[in-house]
Amino acid sequence: LAEQPKDEARWTVGIITDLSAKRAAWGLQIRVGAELAVEDLRAKGRKLRVIIEDSALDPARAATAAQKLLAVDHVDALYTEFTPVSVAVSPISRKAERLLLYDAGAYSVLDSNPYSFKTYNDFVLGCKEVGRLWQRRGVRKPGVLKAEAEFGELCWRGAKEVFPDLLVQSYRYGEDAGAQLLLLKKAGIDAVFNITYEADL
Repeated sequence: LAEQPKDEARWTVGIITDLSAKRAAWGLQIRVGAELAVEDLRAKGRKLRVIIEDSALDPARAATAAQKLLAVDHVDALYTEFTPVSVAVSPISRKAERLLLYDAGAYSVLDSNPYSFKTYNDFVLGCKEVGRLWQRRGVRKPGVLKAEAEFGELCWRGAKEVFPDLLVQSYRYGEDAGAQLLLLKKAGIDAVFNITYEADL
């Protein structure tokens, strides 16, 4: 960084988000937010360079983007979104010993990468608190429509702290879960835990 010309940014951050697949609306908001942050810092006399890569919510594509950002663009830090992308990028960040700030529900990144910092909801605590609220409101037989991803496991873990005998139906996020939901309904479930992306919900 000491060798950079004075007119160049002192710090470079690589952002990996979805700009072209199902979560593109989210990723486009992140792009606008990053641009506004750069402008705000520039107005205060600070320089930051941001390079944005499209993950298309594909872990393999995200991993390739992270390698490019670190090896070619020489970013100082990475920012990722969504559990599958963050989990894929984490080992690359760890090997490069670069900061990874991630916006996802996953705990595994924190547990395995000392260079990682998490920002997002705590799904274990959140689903546990929803379960307590349902208990107070008289729900007796809840079920879980559980995405086959770490965030689905986390919600299930929190929910079963309140309701140990939950009926669980698993599905692959992004796919139709109508059959699983009908099975829950047939079993007389009176409330359903489901952590997933907004479009799937």
